[in-house]
Amino acid sequence: MKSELEKISEDYIVNYSYIRNKIAHGQWDEALNSINDDINIVSSQDMSFVDVLKIDFTFENHHLFSGILKNISESNVPEDLIIKKNSSYLILKQKLVDLINLRQS
Repeated sequence: MKSELEKISEDYIVNYSYIRNKIAHGQWDEALNSINDDINIVSSQDMSFVDVLKIDFTFENHHLFSGILKNISESNVPEDLIIKKNSSYLILKQKLVDLINLRQS
């Protein structure tokens, strides 16, 4: 479970959060490097591909991922991760995987 969540986080949460932070700090057209003295070409290119669908996808990813983490943190015993119907780890993870697969197709 830990390795699955780390992989999902690395691929679909952290990278998108980096772009989100650039936009949130007003770097709409050109992203700056960490010390703000030059343009970060790679980040600027990544941001040029951001659209409404990608933003919606990112919000839904974060929502499902936070639901998974909440479920894990509130589970008193391992069985709680599976037996809770709508918020179980398995159901939320499958929704997240389905969303990722849908976006990639």
